[in-house]
Amino acid sequence: MALRCAQDQRPHHCGCQPGAACLYAWELTLQSADPLVQPDINLNFFADDLDVIARRECLCFTSGVLIKGECFKDLAVSEYPWEMPLQSDVEMKHPV
Repeated sequence: MALRCAQDQRPHHCGCQPGAACLYAWELTLQSADPLVQPDINLNFFADDLDVIARRECLCFTSGVLIKGECFKDLAVSEYPWEMPLQSDVEMKHPV
């Protein structure tokens, strides 16, 4: 059984608050009738290229503040757990 929220549906059909827009399309698929089995939840956060651009811009700004900012530059010695691929849209789509 799958439950989907498409962006073109009315907000109350996709679990959003009445009067609010649904910002992304999600999908919930039940793997089993057993309530103890984890469902497959796909939030589709990066389905649109604009999502990837927004993520990269946010990470560039944040890392700039943390690594180069006067308050934090002595505290932030490296990126953790790995260096973010800020120059590649393809690598930014890879799930974290």
